[in-house]
Amino acid sequence: MVAALAIVSLAPAACDSVVPSPATTEALLELPTTTADAPSRLEELETRLKQLNVDLLIAIFDEDPAALTAIHGSQSFYDEDVATIASRRMGLTARPDIDVITYEIVELLVDRADCVVALTRIDLTSVFNLEETEEQVEVMWQEPGGPLLLGAILPADAVESAWLTQCDESPRGVEP
Repeated sequence: MVAALAIVSLAPAACDSVVPSPATTEALLELPTTTADAPSRLEELETRLKQLNVDLLIAIFDEDPAALTAIHGSQSFYDEDVATIASRRMGLTARPDIDVITYEIVELLVDRADCVVALTRIDLTSVFNLEETEEQVEVMWQEPGGPLLLGAILPADAVESAWLTQCDESPRGVEP
């Protein structure tokens, strides 16, 4: 269940990369796909990315480094979150609940079979002492036949070269 669906306007140059074949969409997301149109693709990505973010926060809240291995695609990102667990859950005030967290894709920046990059907005005021929503750039990776994994979370103002480097050059894989 998606708490909030984004109304996204895609730049014309990005439109060609947003409409994958139904086979590619199913393999990438492991979600049933009935159409290959851009709004359906965005809804599918939002659902999966929201779940990844909530799973990440739950693993941190529960202080469960083993659960992080199913979420992360990079060793450095995994190591950062294991350190976050050690530093007292990074300020979480409540266990995350998918039904109260609002998540939306503001802009889909890259949509390839091996890498998805999205500017996202997430409302974590229910689990942090925050007064506003937060925007960030999320980089997700997928190995052939595998699930979509978090590769990196960057500031919303990260330059294009930073997230493209995460897509193309960053080492992948996690060893707990």
